Amino acid sequence: DVLNSMSRFKISDLKRFKWNKCGGADCLTPKGFSYSRLELKDGITIDLYNIHANAGSKDEDPAARRDNMMQVVEYMQKHSEGRPIILMGDFNSRYSRVIDTLEIYQQLNLKDTWIEFTQNGIYPIKSEETVNDCSDEASPICETVDRIFFISNEQVEFRILEFKRPKAEFMRDGKDLSDHIPVSTIFE
Repeated sequence: DVLNSMSRFKISDLKRFKWNKCGGADCLTPKGFSYSRLELKDGITIDLYNIHANAGSKDEDPAARRDNMMQVVEYMQKHSEGRPIILMGDFNSRYSRVIDTLEIYQQLNLKDTWIEFTQNGIYPIKSEETVNDCSDEASPICETVDRIFFISNEQVEFRILEFKRPKAEFMRDGKDLSDHIPVSTIFE
């Protein structure tokens, strides 16, 4: 399900959830989201979500993806209200793509590290054309389907120190280890 997480912090309460809806070939694989709690120090914890949303742009795919996102939002509203959160993963969505609905996470006041760090808080206009120059696919300004969202609270305040797409670090024998160039954020 591609929902494994590694951490130098203690992980507890790990739960995995399969999507309620899927579309096309995505119904053949166990996509969904995971939830866990990370202990930063002395009982101070954050909620960590990892997501692998349905892909594709055929008739049923965008509706399934919207349902995926609502499923995560509803879980977060019930289990993480008022808590510091990191939500990350393969959303298979772009702000610039007309059929996608990443904006749903704004209702939870989650911030997108890509928007905050590389786009100066400005969201792309929805368009069928590419918003950013992606001639260098590893450029941090190039919009990708992978995201890292976050929200602080009175106990934990996240500050983005760095956002990048580390292509070279995720290659072996000159070949990419994944079908996506990863996104990386360093928080303080």
